[in-house]
Amino acid sequence: MSEQLLVDWKRRLENRDDLLHLYERKHLNIIVNVEDFSAWIEIHSGIVELHADSQSLSTVSLHVKATKDIAVKLFNGERKLTMFPAELASWKGRYSDCLLFETLLYLP
Repeated sequence: MSEQLLVDWKRRLENRDDLLHLYERKHLNIIVNVEDFSAWIEIHSGIVELHADSQSLSTVSLHVKATKDIAVKLFNGERKLTMFPAELASWKGRYSDCLLFETLLYLP
């Protein structure tokens, strides 16, 4: 997984005006750990921000861990987060936050 994959996903999401109503009033801090890669995704007021480091993050809404192959499928919109067994992809946080993030990832 690479930072470019996240940037591409963010661009696709921002081009989907039909999904803005799902997250325009939400505030989520999402940590994504993929083997040797870690990223922080902040969603607030309809804006999606990508950060390379989560050191300044005090509250995590959702923590997602996945293998590299699975993360690529997730961020390419090929698979849903909740369909994988925990050893391949896992998450911690509120179920509603997970479902929202899953919806924002799954962009066919």
